[in-house]
Amino acid sequence: MQSSKEDIRGFLHLCAKYAEDSLTRKRSRGDLEAEISSWENYLKFTQITISEINQGKLDHWMKHLSSDDEWRPSPTPPPTSSPTTSTTTSTSNQDADDSIAQTMVELKELEFMPRKFLIDGLIGPRPLAIASTKSNAGLNNLAGITSVCVVSNQPPLLTISLSQYLDGRPRDTLTNLRENGKVTLHILPPTQEMAEMTDVVSKPLPRDISEWDSLTLSPVESPSGECWPPLLPKSVAAFECQVIEILDLPKDGVAKLCVLEIERVIAAEKIIDMAKSGSSIATLCQHRTLRIGPSPESWNYLCDIF
Repeated sequence: MQSSKEDIRGFLHLCAKYAEDSLTRKRSRGDLEAEISSWENYLKFTQITISEINQGKLDHWMKHLSSDDEWRPSPTPPPTSSPTTSTTTSTSNQDADDSIAQTMVELKELEFMPRKFLIDGLIGPRPLAIASTKSNAGLNNLAGITSVCVVSNQPPLLTISLSQYLDGRPRDTLTNLRENGKVTLHILPPTQEMAEMTDVVSKPLPRDISEWDSLTLSPVESPSGECWPPLLPKSVAAFECQVIEILDLPKDGVAKLCVLEIERVIAAEKIIDMAKSGSSIATLCQHRTLRIGPSPESWNYLCDIF
């Protein structure tokens, strides 16, 4: 394992050096900020991986390096005797005779990426939406959102969380919400086209460039009027929302929590009827970090109240 570990560490160091040199060239050429940001993310992820290899956090991966090994790495660290984990014996909820070890993970002691993978892996699938906003100057913006949460039905309220770019600049969606308070959240069909589109519009761009320019689809004017952001064709439904409040997160959280009131839903009559009758509607969701796919429903249970 030691030889494999050293080879991997050496390879990743070369990747990091290449990324650093590429960033230097791209910045000197004045490449698009989106391209530079992608390379910055790649470099950061590679550096985090090297750090975790150095700390021994990935040692248990090394015995699964064969390409035909079906084992998949988990964001949850394996049980250890370190002070951040404790192991107890519990009973599986599938077989009373099967005992499994339970591991307790202190999130405050995890680095960013392992913590993100752990939370995303367990809390999901999560609804995915493309947010459409418009600046006061008339520039249309799109962004993928995976933090949509229904917090009230009376009044109809949603929340979304909006963070910032790596350079500290607020996301354009948040800036536009602060300017005029309007956002349209598009619920998407579970297609490869929409998954790829979400990936495209979620990449950071300069403030004066619209994500619509990267798409083959053209914006459609909202029936609510020009003051509202345009609609995204092929969506399952669109929620036109007005911001009620923008809140700071506690503990110096970088993101802002936006409380939105749903003013209207725009969708095909068939979709509206299905939703009202309680029928299932296939939509696109986030499954774990960096994965997008259909909302699964192999079975369901009808509750009396929820």
